[in-house]
Amino acid sequence: MLKKLFCDHPNSVKQTYLQHLWWSCCASFKALMVAIVLILHGIFPFIFEKTGSNLIIGLASKFQTGERKKDFEKRMEDRLHEGSIKED
Repeated sequence: MLKKLFCDHPNSVKQTYLQHLWWSCCASFKALMVAIVLILHGIFPFIFEKTGSNLIIGLASKFQTGERKKDFEKRMEDRLHEGSIKED
């Protein structure tokens, strides 16, 4: 029962429990960095003008796999061409 609780989701994304724990910790650290960048941009709007949104998109892309990843990349490419996403 406990093994099922702790391993079902990691196995569904083709990871072991420890791999999933490590990946989650790294993603959390990156999200914290994004939060700091966005707070600093809020205080000083002239810094990190594009960085926050680009970091969010980059972090979001890490969560995509397979067909979802291809669809996500296509949507981001379309938005880039539309001008709703700015390149650094």
